[in-house]
Amino acid sequence: MPATRNTTSIDSLRARLKLSTEQLTRAHLDNQPANIIQQMQTESEQLIAWIALIQRSEQYLSPEKDNSNITTQTTITVFENIEGILDNFELQVNSVGLDINHYWEHLMPLCMNTDQQSWFNVTLRGRTLQWAEVRTIVEEKYATEDVAQQIL
Repeated sequence: MPATRNTTSIDSLRARLKLSTEQLTRAHLDNQPANIIQQMQTESEQLIAWIALIQRSEQYLSPEKDNSNITTQTTITVFENIEGILDNFELQVNSVGLDINHYWEHLMPLCMNTDQQSWFNVTLRGRTLQWAEVRTIVEEKYATEDVAQQIL
């Protein structure tokens, strides 16, 4: 089976986490200043949070996939509207301690299908928007479409 975009993304994050952990260990052994160690630890924690979020997202996107290495959900949540989907996305991002205003652009495309990613790239990528603005744009785009249950 070919690697999916999420599999490639999560593998890249795991490789970055391994490198970050090795660098953090070396910094401890070399008695680096506390602020440097704290910075490296924060980076590792963010990578762990991203990996956890992607794994949880994959449970919704690929229920047939073997997720034996993570806790699985036996039912798929179907949302009645785009607001519920965005509420859930926001909850998941916040639950791993990430600032949604900073990470929405990195994480949202991982939860979208190819058509939605294309729209995202044209409409949202690279813009300096706060989450509230992004949410309004996404709601306006998908509120009236039948695909509202399929995004994220």
